Amino acid sequence: MKIEFKVPSMGESISEATVVSIIRPSGSQVGVEDEILELETDKVNQMVYAPQKGIIHFNIQLHDKVTIGQVLGYIDTEATAKSVELSFPPQQFLPSLQDVVENPKESLKSTRYQKEDFIKELKEEGQKRSLSSLSEQESLAWSFHPQESHGNRDFTQKSSASQVAQIESTAAMLTIFNEVDLSQIIHLRDRYQKAFKEKYEKELSLISFFVKACVAALPQFPSIHSYLKEEQSAQDSSYEMGIAVETAQGIVVPVLCHGDKLSYAEIERTIEKLTHQAYEGSLSVGDLHTGSFAITDAGLYDSMLSTPFLTGNQRAILALHNIIKRPVVVDDQITIRPIMHLALSYDHRFVRNKEAAFFLAYLRNILECPAVMLLGL
Repeated sequence: MKIEFKVPSMGESISEATVVSIIRPSGSQVGVEDEILELETDKVNQMVYAPQKGIIHFNIQLHDKVTIGQVLGYIDTEATAKSVELSFPPQQFLPSLQDVVENPKESLKSTRYQKEDFIKELKEEGQKRSLSSLSEQESLAWSFHPQESHGNRDFTQKSSASQVAQIESTAAMLTIFNEVDLSQIIHLRDRYQKAFKEKYEKELSLISFFVKACVAALPQFPSIHSYLKEEQSAQDSSYEMGIAVETAQGIVVPVLCHGDKLSYAEIERTIEKLTHQAYEGSLSVGDLHTGSFAITDAGLYDSMLSTPFLTGNQRAILALHNIIKRPVVVDDQITIRPIMHLALSYDHRFVRNKEAAFFLAYLRNILECPAVMLLGL
């Protein structure tokens, strides 16, 4: 029996991939769940596994472009390894002992570490460091839209210069700025921190307030809370937000799902779980997909102002910055308040300047008066 294997689904916004590695060549014996080839997209790398035991045959070649659902080849479950061995003469692969003995100098020469090898490795290492530095600079935050999970082993965290180039060539990205007085939120957090920690065994962080504030603001601005579906703009009603996490490999943004239905404690638990998975590198494809909105905390780097970068199908990304105590005028009186700058980058093809400005102002008003958020006003 011939069992076909195809290009698996890798997220709503991913339609094609490149064959970057064929691990088991055509004609070889494979077992169930053996790794047979690796596919690369501009967001993730995914391994393809043998669905059955048998002899594998490919319809594609290395570096071919393939589409989701395309048949890559088949497994012949009735063939045997013996039939394969007959097609490959042993003498082609097994040099005689005499040949090895007669050419010891050549063997030693090929295994000796030469000066040229050392110089080549130094150059390659320098190139890798340059690319790594570029990747860190160009990927402030990566946000993804959840679909089904395909298991931890299917996902390799990855950012590519080609994706950045694609966004730059298609999106009309603009950034707008505002500032927010966090006095009331910090007061609430500090006042109930002890009780919150005793009840939920979790610290109450400011990010939960920002998630709740965004959930309250986004329904008022459908163009910001939307994504592309079949070349048309559709509103995202599931409140899936990317939350930036710093890892040794760079910044990734796993998705916090259904933020409108989660309590503050559930938000804290979910973020803690996703952060732990990001550190371990165990996030799955289901945890990372291109979504419509993301939050990144540039304040982690003590940044006062920055321009967050859109990725994938994002309409907007909100950057939080460090909190600075500053004199401000309140009710004609000068007072010291904790001030944070907010930056909203958005795709001007879908979001008008007026909408972006109103959204940021609306968000500021919620954060400065958290009763609006707590009472659902």
